[in-house]
Order: sequence, then structure tokens, then C-alpha cells
Amino acid sequence: MIKNSSFYIFQIDKIRLVDYNDGEFRRGGVWMELTKSEMEIMDVLWESGQPLSRSDLLERSEEKTWKDSSVHILLNGLLQKGAIQEAGLVKRSKTYGRVFSPTLTREEYYASNIFGHRHKPELVGLIDAIFRQ
Repeated sequence: MIKNSSFYIFQIDKIRLVDYNDGEFRRGGVWMELTKSEMEIMDVLWESGQPLSRSDLLERSEEKTWKDSSVHILLNGLLQKGAIQEAGLVKRSKTYGRVFSPTLTREEYYASNIFGHRHKPELVGLIDAIFRQ
């Protein structure tokens, strides 16, 4: 299936969207830039180690820069970027809510952002800069 310079790769356990942009491929949302608010949500998901619902995210987000009412917009943005996936439903009183889990680890996210760009850093220089931090 081809759709607006994107196409789908079907794997046994996942469907990954692949974008072709400026001669480079971005697989399954792995090469992405997240906003500060999106990163705060990702940090909560990474630290929990389990799928979380919207209300779980609100409870566990201690130092957030976003309003509770905007969590729905942030989650939809993360879904569109491929950073998170729906991992099922959980019953809350009389209704059901979706739970979300990250599609990649924190390390995979940072590695893909470092090495996913056209101008990749030299590995020796990168390691030197990390140790100077």
C-alpha cells in the first residue's frame, strides 16, 4: 500500500509505517522529535515498565509542564508519531479506558535521534562529549 510518500511494512507481530523524506527512511516512528511535554509522558511510561491509562499517567506525572486537560492531545500526538501504542483496555468504574505502552526504549529513542539524521556524529567524538558531561 502506498499513501503520500509513506508505505507500510508488514511484520509478523507489528505493522510499521515507513516514511520516505529527503532521501532518508524513518521506520515505525523511530526517528522522531518529541516535544518537552511528550517527553514527560514518555518518561513516565518508560519508568513504569507497564502499560498505563490516561488517569495513571496523570497520577504519576509529578513535574509536568502541561495541563491535565491536554493529556488526550499529547497521547494522540505520540500515537501518530509511533512513539506509543495502544496496549489494551482497563475498566475504570463503569467505563473502559485505553492503556498505552512505548514502542521503543529510552535508549533506542536517543540512539535513533543521534544516528537517524543525515549528518551522523563521529562515534569517538560522541563518546568523548558524553564523558565530558
